[in-house]
Amino acid sequence: MTLTVPQESIEKYPSVPKVVNSVQELLGFDSVTVSKRGDSFELRGLSEKSCLTLLYPLELTVYFDNELYIIENDLFEIFSYDKIFKDALIDFEIQFYDLWEDFVRAEESRLAPSGIVLKKLLQTYLEEKCC
Repeated sequence: MTLTVPQESIEKYPSVPKVVNSVQELLGFDSVTVSKRGDSFELRGLSEKSCLTLLYPLELTVYFDNELYIIENDLFEIFSYDKIFKDALIDFEIQFYDLWEDFVRAEESRLAPSGIVLKKLLQTYLEEKCC
């Protein structure tokens, strides 16, 4: 699908629903309509291929700026971007897994106090499934 994003109007692209059951639902879209100021939505699950399960809904904000989709989450202070919405979403999920690998799998003695807080927050929101 060719990417054309409206200046301030909605065109033919689907908009991001306010509640999304999973990343899997969104992976069907190459493009979505979002405003330049950003649109927030609640994510309730990760993709089927993910080794992690999301235990609580997570608020994401999607922006479109300079021909890039930007997806961010304030709670975990992570973001991803790409020209294709689907690729930005996949990258966002990969960054979640990288945080899990870097903090949850690390021994607490090797983490700074802020790293321990992040580890506990990740363990609150995510759990690992057998992959």
